Amino acid sequence: MRIQIKKQIGTAVFTFDIEEAKTIDALFTAGSLATTPDKCSLCGSNDVELQGSKAKGFTFVKVACKKCGAKAGLGQYKDSGFFWKQFEKQDYVQDDQGNA
Repeated sequence: MRIQIKKQIGTAVFTFDIEEAKTIDALFTAGSLATTPDKCSLCGSNDVELQGSKAKGFTFVKVACKKCGAKAGLGQYKDSGFFWKQFEKQDYVQDDQGNA
């Protein structure tokens, strides 16, 4: 089954194409993408953006709030599939120069 989803996250509009052999898998993935946070659950701001980073062989995808700095990460199930975590404030350790 093939599903196409358009989702606005902040000011960007994304088009996701999902293609899975099993209908249930396509619907599960579509549901995960359709529920990508588009509003910060901590401060209520719509000023969010999709971000990503890589570290130690892992890829991390997040929705970050530009107003309060909170982030909601994308989690992955062991046997396949994704889910969105709740927004959390980010604590950064700074060095003597004030760098995070």
